[in-house]
Amino acid sequence: MLAPSAGVGQMGAFEGLPESVGGETPRDGRGQPRTYPPGRFCLEEGCDTQLSIYNKSNYCSIHEAEAPRHPPKISESESP
Repeated sequence: MLAPSAGVGQMGAFEGLPESVGGETPRDGRGQPRTYPPGRFCLEEGCDTQLSIYNKSNYCSIHEAEAPRHPPKISESESP
């Protein structure tokens, strides 16, 4: 059972919670999150969104789904 919280925005609000609540931070082997060059912008024509240093994509989240993908590899057994 969690300890009563002191309120939103106060340290007491986290009492009783595990140090890590879940998920994993991408690491590059040195204990730091992976980063990418600063100052990058989405490659979608007409988009001026600056990308986060933590975004490995060359597209912003809006255009990521529309970004060109490599064609799927076809195994030898599936080739015509």
